[in-house]
Amino acid sequence: MGKKERFAFYLTPEKKAILERRYQEDGNRSMTAFVERAVDFYLDYLSANDAGLLQPPPWPMGWISRRCPPSWVMCPV
Repeated sequence: MGKKERFAFYLTPEKKAILERRYQEDGNRSMTAFVERAVDFYLDYLSANDAGLLQPPPWPMGWISRRCPPSWVMCPV
């Protein structure tokens, strides 16, 4: 593995507690490994989305607003 560089980032206490719990549940040896895997996953997700490999939403974004009055939260089927 290549040389690593220190990179500080800030989390809320709640997010830090979740991170500390979840990295152990996932079986990672370190929080750094867990965060690296999470970053890799998200970067791959963004790349796949940019390449058009992910499925589009089931309806166009304006579908509900064209067919339902604005006061409705959900359209009846």
